[in-house]
Amino acid sequence: MDGQIIDITLSWLLEKYLENPNAIWDISEVAGKDLDMQQLHELGRYLAKKGFVKNHEVFEDGFTCTITTLGMSRVSDGLSDVKYKILHASIQDKKRSIMEILNISPEHYQRVHDYATYLKKLGIIECIFFSHDVYAEPTYFGREWYEANRIRLVN
Repeated sequence: MDGQIIDITLSWLLEKYLENPNAIWDISEVAGKDLDMQQLHELGRYLAKKGFVKNHEVFEDGFTCTITTLGMSRVSDGLSDVKYKILHASIQDKKRSIMEILNISPEHYQRVHDYATYLKKLGIIECIFFSHDVYAEPTYFGREWYEANRIRLVN
């Protein structure tokens, strides 16, 4: 599979996700310009198999999905920024609400949920999930990572 078309598609999906994390997007809108429908379906199945997208569905004239945190990390270092911001605010400022820390509006709760789940899997934070927010508590490993990376990431 062509790495450039993968990255273009994932970058487009990330942009769409940041606009509306609750939506499902048809990759034929971006990749359909360069690929025929069989190639588009192969691309979509490849992205799903690699774990770069979720909630995928194949249609006769398209392929819908949304990006995963794995897909995000392939095309952006935004998750490192999220990790640092959450750890900094929870350690230095004693804030727990990820919605507040990242200044994310309630209609984008899915982003908060996805970020929290990702960081929990990494062992960086423990989470308390609420219906409209997630509270983060840094783990020992999270505190260690924060201290080790604080100087490098501030500059």
